[in-house]
Amino acid sequence: MNSLIVGLGSANGPDQLGWLLIDKLEKTSLNSTSTFIKSNGSGTDWFHELHNSQNVIFLDAAFSHETPGNLLTLSYDELKSFTNPLSSTTHSISLLDSIDLAKNIGVLNIPVHVIAISIGPEYLPNKFDDNEKLNIHSVSQKITLFIKSLNKQLITAT
Repeated sequence: MNSLIVGLGSANGPDQLGWLLIDKLEKTSLNSTSTFIKSNGSGTDWFHELHNSQNVIFLDAAFSHETPGNLLTLSYDELKSFTNPLSSTTHSISLLDSIDLAKNIGVLNIPVHVIAISIGPEYLPNKFDDNEKLNIHSVSQKITLFIKSLNKQLITAT
């Protein structure tokens, strides 16, 4: 199962979480079955990898009242019906609009999953590993387990 794992964000501030997670996940056992991209939020910089993938998983930081580090996992259909600040974005194009664009032009026809990582209700310092509220290593372990479980489900379904 080849998964495309897209970390959304930038090199700065709380939005760097998606990129930091890509750095961590590339060093795990997922590396042999996944392609990793650090997306800058332009909306289309991950399209070129879809032809080699059997599913796509997006990682993004999310302000929420959940405990920092908690994962909110959504399918494409759940994302469409999700009425939450996730629909607002710091990126050039919202994730939902980006996914819809890929579907509409015919480059996305595989399962889509979104993992929104709670960073709490307010801004956190840039150093996630040093922050007692959100440990990036712990979050990457949770994500690795989720993706392995997801891949097993997809293999069983085929």
